[in-house]
Amino acid sequence: MRIFTHTIRVYIEDTDAAGIVYHPNHLKFFERSRTEMLRECEFTKTTLDNDYDLRFIIKDISTNYKAPAFMDDLLEIKTTLEGHTPTRLLFAQEIYRSQTLIASAKMTIVCVNNAYRPAPLPALLLEKLTTF
Repeated sequence: MRIFTHTIRVYIEDTDAAGIVYHPNHLKFFERSRTEMLRECEFTKTTLDNDYDLRFIIKDISTNYKAPAFMDDLLEIKTTLEGHTPTRLLFAQEIYRSQTLIASAKMTIVCVNNAYRPAPLPALLLEKLTTF
């Protein structure tokens, strides 16, 4: 599988009083990268909701923090689809500053319908993600 890379600049609102990225903001960076990966596959969360009546929810996430990131850093978020089931996507993500690993995460994302019950992922989305 190909690695999708998204670049993010760290702004003051991403940091604490010491100028270090506040740990929950890493989750925002991961989310933005997954969203841009979907956009690269010509799917947006709005399209998924409006055209398919589906949405994504995070079932579980495990994050490992390795090094701090600071205000004005340019970060690369690398996202890989590690696997899938008919209703779930399994992602691995890493945040780097140059060659330094800042944080990594593994997560399971479930596709749900309007009743928030698991629902099959659109075949076209799976095709695009798996040939990405």
